[in-house]
Amino acid sequence: MKYNKLTLKANFNEGSGEIGNKEKWKKLDPLLRLDILKDWIAELNEEYKIAFYDNRNLMENGKW
Repeated sequence: MKYNKLTLKANFNEGSGEIGNKEKWKKLDPLLRLDILKDWIAELNEEYKIAFYDNRNLMENGKW
């Protein structure tokens, strides 16, 4: 079965990001979307924390 997937797009030159394929994604069952988004948000928050602390450590050690 083919699913309509969200895509996370990154512009590494500008340091920006966006979500793609939202219109097709919204055609999926809302409960399924909620379950998947909950998992993604938790994992993205964890990655954010790791990057935040990595950046802080670089700044504190004068390597930034």
